[in-house]
Amino acid sequence: MNIKAIAILSIVVGFCVSCELRANRTDVAPVSKDVTVVLRPIPALIYEIEGRVINATQRRIVPSDSVADPFLRAQFVNEQTGWAGTSKSLYKTSDTGTTWERLAFEVPDQSWISSFFFIDESKGWLSVTKQIPTERYGLGNSSQILVTNNGGKTWNLQTNLMSEARVKVIRFSNENYGLAIGARIIDQPVNHGAPYDEMLILSTDNGGATWIDISEPAKTALKSRSDSGWAIHSQSVNEVFLLTANGRVLHTSDRGKTWNNIAKFKDERPGGVVSSTAYYKLFLSPEKRIRVIGGAIGDEGYWGDLIVNNKDGSWISYELVLRPIWDAVFLSEDEVLACGVEMRGAGDERKLPRVGIILHSLDSGKTWTPLYRSQAKETFINLTKVGEKKFHAVSDAGTLVKFSLN
Repeated sequence: MNIKAIAILSIVVGFCVSCELRANRTDVAPVSKDVTVVLRPIPALIYEIEGRVINATQRRIVPSDSVADPFLRAQFVNEQTGWAGTSKSLYKTSDTGTTWERLAFEVPDQSWISSFFFIDESKGWLSVTKQIPTERYGLGNSSQILVTNNGGKTWNLQTNLMSEARVKVIRFSNENYGLAIGARIIDQPVNHGAPYDEMLILSTDNGGATWIDISEPAKTALKSRSDSGWAIHSQSVNEVFLLTANGRVLHTSDRGKTWNNIAKFKDERPGGVVSSTAYYKLFLSPEKRIRVIGGAIGDEGYWGDLIVNNKDGSWISYELVLRPIWDAVFLSEDEVLACGVEMRGAGDERKLPRVGIILHSLDSGKTWTPLYRSQAKETFINLTKVGEKKFHAVSDAGTLVKFSLN
């Protein structure tokens, strides 16, 4: 079964070709009723460079033999302070990753940490999602949102979302205004099918003391009953870009009162076959053009796609085969750093060895140069710029790589 949604910002390279269908620029409300964007990924080019091209040091968050669960997410608010978490635990560093402290936060049974976000060294939010077995498969969901004012040493419950709510991502623009997105699981008669996900967007303007459901305008824009929030990019309190699990991009400039449906991606492989590419992360370039990460890891293969919204409003997708990418930093309109995993060797792709990889592009994903390969079997799942030409990368195995560009 294909593991869709694992992150893959793939970055493929190749020549530039416009997609058949176009979408409007992100700073203009779309005028076309049909926002479907057919993507036919173009293979990206990889250029190997001999010699050390970045200055890198590697440290462990925890000993390799004590990682019970893979690390899923990380965040740094500056070069010194950051957090890294698995589904069950959260770690903090205050000394540039030299030492890490496991925070005393206990995740209840049948629950997992679904997201966390900090606005500074002290204040942050965390969501915990729970699913208990029920007679109806897919039901039994609930979520909690908690807040900390001391960097995660202690957490206070802000809200209990009991009615089949599953929070995927929390993001704050400042200490007051934030969004939580995910899904509300909707049951239906058995003869109509299984329960399905419906868009869930919660908003707060008082630091999470109260959360308001503002999902309806987004569901209206989607014109689809089955979809959910997957990733968000907040430009300001008013302006937000949202990526759905089904590969749609929404935009609001009025705090979610109205949404524009900018694009719905449809990925086609040679022969017109619609692939199982999942779209899971969204960025904006310095000129406010959309970049979306997608890809797949599973029976159909390993690849990642970097989808680029061009100046003329057209879309193009560059693809890295055997190099799924999980995160990226856009240093300029053309310069991109990305991290992920490289599958090595030949034969059955499901049995290939893998190493963590950091890649660099100077042409928005057409061509890439590997800057760093790890020696361990791991995937870099997070990449953060922490200073002038300084970066931190975190792997699912609990490795922190600190590096700078030459």
